[in-house]
Amino acid sequence: MGLCPRQLNRSLSAFVLAIPFFSSLSRLGPYGRLIGIILALPYYAILNSKIGDGQTLGKRILDIRVVDESGQTISFATSLLRYLVLAAPYFLSDVPLPVTRTPWTVSACLQALGVISSATHLLIFNRHTRQGIHDLAAGTFVAQAHLIAPPSKKPFWKPHWLIFVLLVVVAYVGAWIAEKRIMAWAPVPQMLEDVRLLEQMEGVQSAEALDQRSHTGGQTNSKRSRVVTIDWVGESANRTVFANQVAKTILAHDSGVLNYDSLRVVVVRGYDIGIARSNVTFSFEHSPSEWNSLCCGTASPTKF
Repeated sequence: MGLCPRQLNRSLSAFVLAIPFFSSLSRLGPYGRLIGIILALPYYAILNSKIGDGQTLGKRILDIRVVDESGQTISFATSLLRYLVLAAPYFLSDVPLPVTRTPWTVSACLQALGVISSATHLLIFNRHTRQGIHDLAAGTFVAQAHLIAPPSKKPFWKPHWLIFVLLVVVAYVGAWIAEKRIMAWAPVPQMLEDVRLLEQMEGVQSAEALDQRSHTGGQTNSKRSRVVTIDWVGESANRTVFANQVAKTILAHDSGVLNYDSLRVVVVRGYDIGIARSNVTFSFEHSPSEWNSLCCGTASPTKF
C-alpha cells in the first residue's frame, strides 16, 4: 500500500478550512457546493448592491461597480438575482454526484446549468454592452466607478442569442454521440455495474471505474489495469480494510478483472465547496491474485 502525497489545494481558504474542519467537510459530498453558494452569497450579493456601493473588494481595486441602466447602484434583491444566475452554473454544474443513485431529472437540471454557463462567451465577445448572462437577467451593467453617468446605450447584438443556441445544440449532440460511442465499448456495461455495487457500500459518496493501459519498453510490453476511484467518508485509519472490501466486491462480481495485470483502488477523502477544496488520496494496487490473497488474509500488502 502506498500513501500518495497530500493533494491539498494551495489556496489560503482551502488550507485554513482543512486544518480544523477537514473531517466534517469531507462528509458533505455533493452538498458541499450548496454550502459554497451560501458562504459566497453575502460577499457578492451584499457588496454588489447599493449596500456595498456596488463594489466587491476586487471591483474597488479595478475602480468599477455594478449599476442599473440609469447608472445607479442596484437593490439587494436585484443583486441577489444577479449572483444566483452567475453562481448556480459555477457551483452546481460540476457537482460530483453518484452515477447510479442520481435521478435523471436531477442530472438533466445540472446539465441545463452547465449549458447556461456556456453563455460565458458573452463576457468575452459582447463588446457592445459588456454584459454577461447574469447582467442580462438582472438588467445590470459593470461600469467605471468614477463616472457618474448612465452606462453605454449601445444595443445588445442579437446574434449572440443564436450563438448561444448553437452552443447548446453542439453541447447536447456532442454529449449524445460521446455517450453512444462509450456505451458501445464492451467493458463499459460491466464497469457501470461495478460502480453501482461500490456506490451501495457504506461510506461511499461516489465512484468511477476505467481501464488504463501503460507501456514499458515499447508497445510490445504493456500493462492493463482496472482503476477504481472512490470518494469516501470513512476514517483514514481504516483505509486498508476498506480498499480490501472494494477489491473483494469487484473480484466477486466482475470475472473479467481476473484477466487484468492489476487492480488499482484509489480512495479519496476530501471536500469541494467551490470556493475551497482539499483532499487526501490513498492508492492501493495489486494483481488480481494478490488481491485474492489479501482479501482472504493470507498475505501482506505490497508497498508502492
